[in-house]
Amino acid sequence: MKYTLLILFCILFLSNCSSQKVEKSSDSPSNLLFEVHKIKIDTGGPYQKYCIYVRSSNLKLKQSLPFFVKEVWTECQGKRSDFAPIKIASQYEYNISLPTFYYTVETPRKITKDICGKINFLLGNEKVEVEADFKQTKEKFLPIPGFYLVSDSLFIFYLDLIRLQPSGNEYFPTSERLRIVIRCNSGKIIWSSDNDLNFLQVIGSVEPAEVGGISRYIIPWNRTSNDGKFVESGDFEVLFILPTKPENIVRTMKLSIK
Repeated sequence: MKYTLLILFCILFLSNCSSQKVEKSSDSPSNLLFEVHKIKIDTGGPYQKYCIYVRSSNLKLKQSLPFFVKEVWTECQGKRSDFAPIKIASQYEYNISLPTFYYTVETPRKITKDICGKINFLLGNEKVEVEADFKQTKEKFLPIPGFYLVSDSLFIFYLDLIRLQPSGNEYFPTSERLRIVIRCNSGKIIWSSDNDLNFLQVIGSVEPAEVGGISRYIIPWNRTSNDGKFVESGDFEVLFILPTKPENIVRTMKLSIK
């Protein structure tokens, strides 16, 4: 089965992991399209943790084909390693179902493309393969930003945060969690999720607490500006900010609204 790379109209600036966008060839009946992030985490002991984050690349939720990851596994030197599914938890009332999946495995064996076969995904009833090229970083977190469209006027922005290092001195100084800032190419801010809002001055922990764990931070946007006007088509920059101390966790995405 052949695969081709696809570049979406939204470009994510992610330098901390291996990311691959895969589109199944046109002779496939389902033509599933998805994005894979493969991360290796050093646990400090004899076991290594390998993590796989998978999400559908179809941005329109109501028009997306059924996308469900049933199994993830690989074989290394004749021994099979199965990845366990991990629920992506969100602490917010916007915890809607998104076509994203997270799998991990802890093993004393190395999982590399030199000694292992492909990483196998069972998507519905179809098997898909990708390279076992896991990447490792010294960063404390891996933030993965994204969005899905519920309708032409309702966006769901989210940031899935994977912890790569043990918990340190990071914390939230207020009750605000994810902040979304949308600005045009000139730098002018079109919309900010914290506009005219006051937050409780309470200290909160940064989730997830477990190394290799994942938590979701989510904000909806109804395509209106800070002054209440409908935002017309155009090219924008979206900042995903977790306002943590001692420093913010920030990722940037290009957004083109047609």
